Amino acid sequence: MRETRILMGMPITVDVGGAPNGELIDAVFGYFEHIDRRFSTYRADSEITAINRGDVPVVDWSGEMMEVLALARQTKDETDGYFDIRKPDGSLDPSGIVKGWAIRNAAWIVQRAGICDFFIEAGGDIQSCGKNALGHDWSIGIRNPTTRTRS
Repeated sequence: MRETRILMGMPITVDVGGAPNGELIDAVFGYFEHIDRRFSTYRADSEITAINRGDVPVVDWSGEMMEVLALARQTKDETDGYFDIRKPDGSLDPSGIVKGWAIRNAAWIVQRAGICDFFIEAGGDIQSCGKNALGHDWSIGIRNPTTRTRS
């Protein structure tokens, strides 16, 4: 079962083999909706927007927020500062790390349901496992970002 929805400002595709109905796919998309409500810098009602406004003290930040910020800090350290979610104005924009983190977590939702064959793609970031609907390994192509005619 394969479905694409626009969430988090981008198309997200979930392809789950062996799912008995659409409930699992709905659960995965529900998770992405939850993440958008928490981390979107474009939503006035998101947690990250409230944090950037100074409306939420650190002690009240969600566990998910703390996890993402710790991962962002680790990534900043590992890249010698090249990756940084802090914008020049001092606000936080975790968009560069949230998408991959959310895809990984969505994959765990599928795996905990006992499904081994799946593909989750959000804005070009992909997590896949097992086989596609034809029983073949997933085939992923990468387009050259500077020359669309070359791979």
